[in-house]
Amino acid sequence: MNRNRPSVPVLTFAVSAALSLCIVPPSPLFAQTAPGSPQTAVPSPAGFHGYPLGTRYTLTAALYEYYRALAEASPRVEYREYGQSVQGRPLPMLYIGSEANLDRADEIRENLRRLSTTPRLSAAELEALRAETPAVVWIMIVDTDEEAGVEVLQEVAWELATREDQWSQSMRDEVMVVMTPLTNPDSHARYVTWHGLYDVEGAETDPLAVENRAHWGMNTDGNAWGVDVNRDFGFFVTPEMRALGREMVRWRPPLLLDIHSGPAVIFLPPFPRPYHPLWPAQAPEWWEAVARRANERFGEKGWSFSSRKDYEGVAGVGFGLSWAMLGTSVSSFLFETFGGRPGRTTAFIRSDGTKATMRMAMDRHKEGVWSVLDVARDQRERLLRDAHERVAVAVEEALRSPARGVALPVGGPETDPSKVARLVDRLLLQEIDVRRTVEPVTVSIRDFYSLERAERREIPAGSYVVDFAQPMSRLARALLDPTLDFTSPEVEVPYDRRMPYYDAPWGNLPHLFGVRAWVLEQPIPANAMEPVREAPTAEGAVRWLDTTPSLPAAGSQEPAAQGPSGPPYAWVLEPGLEANMRLAVRLMTEGYRIRVFRTGFRVGDRTFPKGTLAALRIRNPESLEDRIRTLATELGAHAWAMPGPFTDAGLTFGDDQRLAAVPAPRVAVVADWPVTQDHTFGGIRSTLEADFGFPFSPVMLETLSRADLSGYTAVVLPHAGMDVRGGPNFNPGYRGRLSLGNLRDYVEGGGTLLAVQGAAGFIAQDSTLGRGVRMDGWAERTEAAVRAEWVSKPTPQAEVVIWRPGLDDFGLPLLAAGFREGDFTAPASFPVLLGVEEGEGAEVVARYASDPARLVLDGFMLDEDRPVLAGRPFVVVQRIGNGRVIYFAEDPTFRGQWYGLNLLFLNCLVLGPVG
Repeated sequence: MNRNRPSVPVLTFAVSAALSLCIVPPSPLFAQTAPGSPQTAVPSPAGFHGYPLGTRYTLTAALYEYYRALAEASPRVEYREYGQSVQGRPLPMLYIGSEANLDRADEIRENLRRLSTTPRLSAAELEALRAETPAVVWIMIVDTDEEAGVEVLQEVAWELATREDQWSQSMRDEVMVVMTPLTNPDSHARYVTWHGLYDVEGAETDPLAVENRAHWGMNTDGNAWGVDVNRDFGFFVTPEMRALGREMVRWRPPLLLDIHSGPAVIFLPPFPRPYHPLWPAQAPEWWEAVARRANERFGEKGWSFSSRKDYEGVAGVGFGLSWAMLGTSVSSFLFETFGGRPGRTTAFIRSDGTKATMRMAMDRHKEGVWSVLDVARDQRERLLRDAHERVAVAVEEALRSPARGVALPVGGPETDPSKVARLVDRLLLQEIDVRRTVEPVTVSIRDFYSLERAERREIPAGSYVVDFAQPMSRLARALLDPTLDFTSPEVEVPYDRRMPYYDAPWGNLPHLFGVRAWVLEQPIPANAMEPVREAPTAEGAVRWLDTTPSLPAAGSQEPAAQGPSGPPYAWVLEPGLEANMRLAVRLMTEGYRIRVFRTGFRVGDRTFPKGTLAALRIRNPESLEDRIRTLATELGAHAWAMPGPFTDAGLTFGDDQRLAAVPAPRVAVVADWPVTQDHTFGGIRSTLEADFGFPFSPVMLETLSRADLSGYTAVVLPHAGMDVRGGPNFNPGYRGRLSLGNLRDYVEGGGTLLAVQGAAGFIAQDSTLGRGVRMDGWAERTEAAVRAEWVSKPTPQAEVVIWRPGLDDFGLPLLAAGFREGDFTAPASFPVLLGVEEGEGAEVVARYASDPARLVLDGFMLDEDRPVLAGRPFVVVQRIGNGRVIYFAEDPTFRGQWYGLNLLFLNCLVLGPVG
């Protein structure tokens, strides 16, 4: 990510783009005023742009200009910006309503917040709020490369602002529309500019035309990193969704409408089951009400719409519509129709031979919007009542739940402050109430992993606590409650999907973020806690390790002073802290040399495990000490200064083989078909670039087949399809697309190849690269966060033991450096089933848990998949010639959300080449 890239001036971009695409700029000649509109000329979208909407895609800069012009001309529209995209484009927001409602927008927002955050209101208070507050409907477009919705919202805003008929006037008085029409502007700018290059008149209905066969990176919903923003709610990996989520929580709109493009016939809810178990009971009633109103509007025009199919199980918290029903809204709607997508751009031929145009799709979206607004206006008081009742019911449910809340302990060797801070930050962003203990408290808890037996345990002072009995109860439980069960979903009959869920239903943040947690069976007294207003900031620490400590003075209880007067011999970074890896990456990027301990050592009472990183003063520039101190403070890293090469046990610093040099990383990642940009590449990019500042080269697939790869320390072959049905990426993947001869030479010559999921299955079938590893198919009915375990070799119980072969190789593998032995949580969304052959040297680094009954921690897994997946390798390493292949059964960077395995992925890239 180019964090320092200046924003592109909107006007400059508009002019240059218009010239390059031969688009006529806006002209006063085309200004139009709706009949009966205010005297100030309010430009229609077609008049402003100079062409009928639906005939082409409007450039991103022109959208900004139109919405600003509309707000400037109409007192019924207010334009605001609530954040910036990755590339610095503003995120626009419109308030649309009567002048009186816009004047009191802040008051309306506070009324909604009071209705939805106060479990107990008196009848008089409730009645007053219902009488004073208009219904608020939030309309958004998350997938801004789906152009029918992007285009038509200009007309929706204009007509709401300018029409003077009775319907429009009553709508502005009774309903306030909050619109976020460009939530992912970088994606929009990329796609519409590309499409304009190939938008040849008459070619739009040809399925072979370039505009219907988008290039890689264009047929995607990802932001500039490539992260799928349409699945980013709750996790909030991207700055675009973080800003949107923060604003939605401020407003808490009772109704949400999410507009998309895709199918040949428009879809309107009701949604088919399964539902999320915590969605409000009122939500389906509002779907039915809108569908019946749409039935009248569509029926009058002879139009069709589809319901109750194709969007089964849109229940994952990552979807905005699901997240809203868990946190901010009474009910959410998804409208999805044709127009504005490759294959169905500005026109396409339907199954009966008739031609459908994007203009037709826009008209259907508009009628759907009017249907939602009709219902919101006509049932305004009921809507506001439901907004209050849903929070009251949620709190009552939480009080009866066996899981009363969650505690996040801090401190200790098993806790990474960066991970805890990230989790607390995401909770606070969503206005989930977080508190911190000011004193130790003993309560009944259960282990977050086993949930089997409650015990009384002391919660240390400084621990974070989330009590589920709070206004954001349902959202807090969706993100934190490990007792939620998705494994026996109820579905509609007939049911024609192989999987019950539209996408991965998991969402438990401690599992995904790799943070320790305890389940509370009882509340912690309020006087033992204080509210948390902002996420903690990890503080860097730079300390001395004295290898020859002097004895304390007689009778003294104080430890000996640390640190000689001379410069440090070396700096040591323990594994397990993300900040320490960031520090090591920065140093290597800037040309400093890093080494890694292949086994552990001890200084005094402190043991440093395998995988500890070291920077030797004699092998580095003189600036090393100052740079480490500066970066440790900046990144919150912990570094130890060693006065000399001697240790109290284990390795000393002079062991040149087992204190191995780490080559400065130079990594290539395939960014090309058949890899998907928004489901796969985006997670890798956001992990490396945004989370760790780790430089890498996106490369084309043909690069792996032909180019000299010897300069890369590692090559990443991401997941790129599977031969199963029921989830994403159904295609043969690399089969028939990638020639492996060049990769064989690279690996045998000393290179490291990371093969992920579908790529792992593909590589395992090669007679050279796949030696000792096999692929036995897929867990085809699994979308779960599952229990996995590191494969470790027994650690000697004493420093002096009877010799046996392999004595120096104990504990966790080097690639697992920084993790504790035992269980961890791994993703399993259609994981490949890997196996290893005895005697071929393949090393299993981690595997899925062996007990089928204990596999699923969150999400869905059909019972028939449990024995198939149990005990299967999750990570395998095989040496091929002078290099190695690292296999992953599933993507450890899954959509940028799986923070708990960030260090595993970085270890593979940084330490994998060491061996």
